[in-house]
Amino acid sequence: MDCPIYATRLTLGLIRSRMEERAPKYELKAKEIQAGDVIDLGCFKVQPFSICHSIPDGVGYAIHTPLGVVLHTGDFKLDPTPIDGRATDYALLTSLGTKGVLLMLSDSTNVERDGFTPSERMVGKTMEQTFRLYRNKRIIISSFASNLHRVQQVIETAVRFNRKVALIGRSMIANVARARELGYMDVDDDVFIQPSEIEGFPSNRLVVITTGSQGEPFSGLVLMSRGDHRFIKLGPKDLVVISALPIPGNERLVHRTINDLFKQGCEVIYEAEQNIHVSGHASREELKMMLSLIKPTYFVPLHGEYRHLVKHKQLAEEMGVPAKNAFVMEEGDVLSITKRQAKISGKVPAGAYIVDGRTYGDMKGGLLGERKDLAEEGVFCISVVLDSSGNVIAPLSIESRGFLHRVDADELYRQIEDAVEKAVKAFAREKCERKDEDLASRIRSAIKGVLKRYSLSSPVILVLVNEVKEKAILSGLAGREFAK
Repeated sequence: MDCPIYATRLTLGLIRSRMEERAPKYELKAKEIQAGDVIDLGCFKVQPFSICHSIPDGVGYAIHTPLGVVLHTGDFKLDPTPIDGRATDYALLTSLGTKGVLLMLSDSTNVERDGFTPSERMVGKTMEQTFRLYRNKRIIISSFASNLHRVQQVIETAVRFNRKVALIGRSMIANVARARELGYMDVDDDVFIQPSEIEGFPSNRLVVITTGSQGEPFSGLVLMSRGDHRFIKLGPKDLVVISALPIPGNERLVHRTINDLFKQGCEVIYEAEQNIHVSGHASREELKMMLSLIKPTYFVPLHGEYRHLVKHKQLAEEMGVPAKNAFVMEEGDVLSITKRQAKISGKVPAGAYIVDGRTYGDMKGGLLGERKDLAEEGVFCISVVLDSSGNVIAPLSIESRGFLHRVDADELYRQIEDAVEKAVKAFAREKCERKDEDLASRIRSAIKGVLKRYSLSSPVILVLVNEVKEKAILSGLAGREFAK
């Protein structure tokens, strides 16, 4: 989409890094903004405001529309002591709430957690204790590559304990480089060593910061846990700290990685044991505070799983939002707001869009949908040869891949052949103009009927109908006689 992109300086820096890699010839229409600006966009005025999160320069948006203000919190927490000293703009939020907000869309990730989310500074204290307790071990710390405040604290702690730092993972290296370039991180070059220098470096003088806190299959930490990383071999001399919570849905991947790390013989610290991670999202009391500051007419919970959205809607109702004015929405839902009411009114296309080379689309149809069906169910091919009267004049040819082979299910294949022959004979008896696609559909239904009786999977069924003219048959016979 060849349109302008409005973002804060760090976000634009990260976008430019991706664009230089993926589309170097494209001229990005970048518009840098900062908290406190007011951007005129047609009938809208968009006002970014400062909000605390786990990445620097986080903003929410107050969108002034002809009907009223739409407030989008973005990911946020109400951190009283942020690492960069950049506090949430309570004055603006209070002012907007006093004047009246038409619609608020708010982060729901931590709605199930009571109380307040601790400050990011707490992690710094825990890191200090960890470095002091494990002076003789090599320390590997895994975190989100975007959590630059966390990375900054780890590097500062490493410097205080006279350790060098190695960065592992493409996104970690790129994000830190861009943050340093833009002035969001103040670190000297001599603090870092290259990944290729890791194994020859004294264990008690090194900290490795890596990606993989969510168990991503090809991330740095996962490769280390399997013993497949080309620069690091883990063992008893290592301490691994996973400084992140599993995102809902990633629990199995994360737990498998932790188990594999223990198999390598290293010591592992993860959130369940010690305070080596704090969330970047508001807990229940902070969500209440945001609702009480804004007092919106309409409310839509965002982010998190469906249960989080429902619980945040319930929380909004406890804080005075009428039940009919709070909406739990799914991908593609359209919320229409008029002067009289708000309601969900239809859907637009939304969801995963898969790209594979030059093939693209969703998983419900098209080439990629077919690939998914073939991969999961297999394929069953049957070829039928008929004369012009519709009689079968050659043995049925059946092939299958990813499904039962004939040697394993001879009786099933015999029943399929019988069912197909019956379908062909019944079709031939009908006094109507025969179309091959109609017959193919009949044969496909007959095969599905046999498979259904066995409660087997439903492979992709391909039917080939070949009609041979009498002249072709005679010609073929003459050819074979001549060959003899």
